[in-house]
This record gives sequence, C-alpha cells and structure tokens, in this order.
Amino acid sequence: MALGKRSLNYQWLSQVFIGWFFFLAINLIFNIACKNTLVHFIGIPLLLKVSYFAKASVYTLLFAALVALCFIPRFIKVTDNKKLALTISVIGKLLAFVLITFFFLSWGFYSHSAQFLGIVPLQSIGTESFAHFLSLGHIEPAEWNSIIIAAIATTVVLGSFFPWLLESRPYETRQTLCLYSILLIIAMLFIGNLIGLENTIDLSREKIDVSKVKQALSHKTTPLMFLQSDIKTTLLINRLASLPKGKLELTRRPVISMKNYFKGYNAKTHKRPNIIVILMSSLNAKMLKSFGGEQSVMPNLDKLAMQSTRFTNAYTQSSQLHYASLGIMNSRYPMYSLNTYYYPIATTYPKVSLPYLLTHIGYQTALISSQNEYWGGMLRTFRPTAFHKIIHTEVTEEGKLYKDGLANQKPEYLKRMLGPYKVGKVDDAVTTDMAIDFIKKTDKHTPVMLMMTLKNSSYPFRYPRRPKDNPKATIMKKLEKLKRDHRKSLQFVDVQIGKLLKALKATHRFDNSIIIVSGETGINFDNTNALERPSALSQAVIHLPLIIYRSGAKASVKTEPAMQLDVPPTVLALLGLKPHPSFEGVNLYAKDFNLNRAMYFVTQTQSAYEYAIIKKGYKFVINALTKINKLFNLSDDPNETMNLATREPKISRAYHQQLLGFISAHVDYYQTPALHDHDYPPRYKGINR
Repeated sequence: MALGKRSLNYQWLSQVFIGWFFFLAINLIFNIACKNTLVHFIGIPLLLKVSYFAKASVYTLLFAALVALCFIPRFIKVTDNKKLALTISVIGKLLAFVLITFFFLSWGFYSHSAQFLGIVPLQSIGTESFAHFLSLGHIEPAEWNSIIIAAIATTVVLGSFFPWLLESRPYETRQTLCLYSILLIIAMLFIGNLIGLENTIDLSREKIDVSKVKQALSHKTTPLMFLQSDIKTTLLINRLASLPKGKLELTRRPVISMKNYFKGYNAKTHKRPNIIVILMSSLNAKMLKSFGGEQSVMPNLDKLAMQSTRFTNAYTQSSQLHYASLGIMNSRYPMYSLNTYYYPIATTYPKVSLPYLLTHIGYQTALISSQNEYWGGMLRTFRPTAFHKIIHTEVTEEGKLYKDGLANQKPEYLKRMLGPYKVGKVDDAVTTDMAIDFIKKTDKHTPVMLMMTLKNSSYPFRYPRRPKDNPKATIMKKLEKLKRDHRKSLQFVDVQIGKLLKALKATHRFDNSIIIVSGETGINFDNTNALERPSALSQAVIHLPLIIYRSGAKASVKTEPAMQLDVPPTVLALLGLKPHPSFEGVNLYAKDFNLNRAMYFVTQTQSAYEYAIIKKGYKFVINALTKINKLFNLSDDPNETMNLATREPKISRAYHQQLLGFISAHVDYYQTPALHDHDYPPRYKGINR
C-alpha cells in the first residue's frame, strides 16, 4: 500500500539514515581490519582521525541516499501497471546491487594494494577482461565470491529487511530517528571542518609534510572520498591536453626487422657474456659505503661495486613503480598518456627489449621477480618470446600460483611467503633460490640473461625476526624504527645478492658476466612523512646508485648524467652490437658522451602528477595538479629547498618549452597507431643534448 506523503518523507529519510549507519559501521570495521588505513596511521592524534572519518561520513551519507533512491519504488506507486512496476522495482534493486558491489570491491582492492578503486581501473572494465580488472587489485576467485555474497546480503537487508522494520515502527519513531540523524550530521560536519591538523599536532619539527599527511588521510578513509578525489584529479589532468606543445625538431627512426638489425653479426667473433640485472626497492646511496655512505649496510654489494663502474649521477625514469622498473629492460621513457597508464593487452607500438634482442643470439633469458609483474600490465610491454622463463608472484615454473605450486614442492617457501609483512610479495630468499636454480640448470655453454626484482626492502621493510610495532611509540620513534627496518631489510637483500654471486662463481659464470645493480626507486625519510612512499619526483626518490660490473674491466667512478634506460644500449655496445633504433637511452661508455644531455622524468599518481627535466645541473618540474612550476640548481641545492623559477625566468622558459616538447612528442606518438607500423618513438634535439 502506498504511504501518505508525510509518512513517505520520514519513511524514505529513515531508510537513508539507516543505510548511512550501516555503511558507516562497515567502513569502521574495514578501517580496523585493513592495514595502512586511517585507524592505523602512526603518530596521528585520535582527534585528527575522528576529523577525517567525520568528513568521510558526508560522502557515505550521499552514497546511502543514492542506494536508498534505488529502492524508492517500494515506498511510492509509480504506475498502475503491475508488470511495469515490477520491472522498475527489479531495475532499482539491480542498480543498488551494482553500487553496493562497487563499495565492497573497492575495499577488496584496498586490502591488497592500499588504494581504493579509481577512474583508471574502472575504465579498464570496458577495454579489458573482467579477470584482468580483478587482477589489478590481486582479487582472487574466492574473494570475488565473498564480495558478491556480501553485496547480495546487503542489498536484501537494505532493500527488504530495513524497510519492513521501519514500516512496522510508529510514525513518531521514524520522526525521532530522522531528527537525531540530522543532529549527528551537523555534529560530523562541525568536527570534520573545525578540527584541523595544525591545531592538533605540530609536525613541522618532525620534518613531516603536512599537505602529504592530509592528502594521504583523504585517500585512505573510504572508497567514496577517494573516488571523488580521483575524479577531480582526472578532470584536472585532462586540461593538460590544452597546454601548448613544445616546438622541437623531431627525428623519425624507422622500424627495422631483426634480420636487418643483426646483419653481419657473427656469434664466433662477438662476445656473449652472461647478463645479470638486479633491481631492488628503496635503495639510496647512503646505504652503500662505495657511494659515500657512512654505514656498512650492504657489504656484498659494496664489494661488487668496488670492482665495477659506479655511476654516482644516475636516475630512474619515474618515482612510480610500474613506470620505473621497465626502462632498464626496454630503454623507453614511460610517457604514454596524460593520465595514469596501465599497459593494455593489445598495443600497436613496437615492443623491442634487451632480452628480446638477446634471444636472437642464443641467450637463455629469464625474468624472476619477487613482485607481481602483472601489476599495471608490466609484462605486456614485453613480447611473449622475450623471456624463456618467467617466475613471479603469480606464476611458477608449472604456471600455477606460488601458493599453489610451491606448497607442493617446498613447504618452507610457502611459510616464508605467507608469513607476516609479506604484503602479497614473495620473500627474496625464494626468488634468489629460483634464480640460482635457473642458472644451474642452464647449459654451461649457453649464456644467460637474468632479470631479478627484489622486494623485501620495499615498505614495510621485511626481514627475518622483525619485531612487532609498538602502537604507543611517538612518531619520531616510529620513524627511527622505519629507518632501522629499512637498513635491516637491505641487509637481508644483500645476503641474497651474496648467494647469487656465490652461485655465479660456483658455476664458473662470474668471470664472464656483466652484472648491473640498481634500485627501482629510492626512499626519503628526511623530507617527507613515513605514511606512504613519496611519489613526487624528488631527488631522494629518483637519484639512485647504478653499478655495472664487467669481467676484466678496471673499477672506476663516473659522474656523467646516467639513466636506467641507458642500460640496454650500453649492454649492446659491450657486446659489440650497434644501438637499436627503438632504444631511447645512450651508451654510457661512448667516447662522444654528451655531458649536457637532457634527462626526462614522469610520474602520474593520485598524489603527484609531475614531469621533470634535468639538464646542465638544473632541474625543472611541472606539477600538473598544483600548476606550480619549480626550478632547482642541483649543484648548489641538492635537497631542492629553493625554487628559482621566478628568479631565473630565461632558464625556466627554455626548460619548460623543452619539457612540453617531450610530453607532446611522446603522447602524439603513442596515441597515433598509424605511426607504429613504420616508426619507433621519436628522437629530437634535446633528447640527448
């Protein structure tokens, strides 16, 4: 029976508020259950957490109102046609189910990746398989089934049980519920807007970036607060398309076949040393005595470095994981789009990489990693034939999940992997054992190309017998513990590097190897907060040690500007091969090396959309979110404390124009499939000048 207008208002409002309380309770439960959420932030006062939870409650109220709107056919007669009324009711419940599924699915994503569902993953549903969409958040079938069951149960509770319960209550009860709910909303708005960070804790003395803390809190409270921020960011970033394009002279490099590239190659006269590439998380020069560090944290790596070429002015291409870790293999700048880029299944641009080239001259190639190489679609940047063997957190030699495949072979591997602080990554001891096994099983006369990624030194810095956190510790004590954990995790990684080097010597491969070691990204404990790894293009994050060991070569120190994307062309040169036209890096040992080359950097994340150029000791940064450009003299100001953009307008304009040219040239190339059949990414004046 249709309700009266007066009764209807309170009935529907009561439904909204009951749903609101329901979702608030679920948000609170998930905040407590999941790590790295608002509740678990270290050193943040309770009042501040209450403030941000109160702010998030407003978004939850809007979500509850939208869900309740889907059930409104229950409260009002929309038509006398019973079939049409039933259809409208079913559609409403389906829409409610979709909204509720999004809510639980977003928390599912967060439980694995510490990030809620945003615009880019949602857009991928239309272009990718749903299985890939779930893999972005590492959601397994059992979890997906749990999400569906929870969404169905919530839809039934909100769409049938609560309305029935409210209808059975007296009118005055619903009226009172609405009154108290409105008072609670007013209180939450008051708390959310009046309790500010600066009034509750002074973090300036702790060297904590207040704006970063606020941004982190807003991104880690509820799915709705994050989605609102993500939509706002996406709309803002899209405005970059209207920026003026830099005017640089482009040089097109035509696509060539492997046959033409290797024309004249003779396996008998060309060298074929083993190629070992090792990347690790959160590495910086302070941890290596060979790079001037004060502590002996990584003795095995230091010993190798003292026999190698040490590049003290080297950089990764990005502070963003799935942008940074690929350049050392494909020698390509990660400038594909104006928004965060997940490498799609189908691409038209050429996929040439160092391992792909080496397979053509008899190398046995392997990618053995402690991380999920499906993240961001990283594996899709390689041709299927680039690696003979791929082992990472989702694939074993048998093509099964680690937890399924390794459990049947070596139970201790499972214990290591699923123990505390693994955060979905494989223990580096497991990865190293797999790498050693690959080396030992490969015919001794066959050269190997091994790519390893080690992750124990990524936050939260995992190592054996790690002590538990003290929830009552001050923020400075927490930071000191994080620094200690970081050192200990690097020591653990160093042990694995020592094991690998020992295996190379035992198999008589060490004396005929090129070994490259660097970091994916660095970490900065001094100028940022410890709540999350910084994503801005700060020197502490992108400036990394680069070590290249060559059998028989003298140890040396090079201060030339170097990048990880220079590794593939450098390796080719050491093998006696000409540069491949698809590579955007340069040979680091070239006699005509340009000391004034330009180096470019990209990061596109929720907390930082930045583009940078480093050239002649200056660093110019475009921040697409704040619209504030920065210029630093790295020679005089390596910690980037003084913005010279207004003091040096001539340099700023020149670098701004060149950086815009880099952005527009690359985006135009990748967004124009017609170019991909005959051209590699463009080179232009400024790319190495």
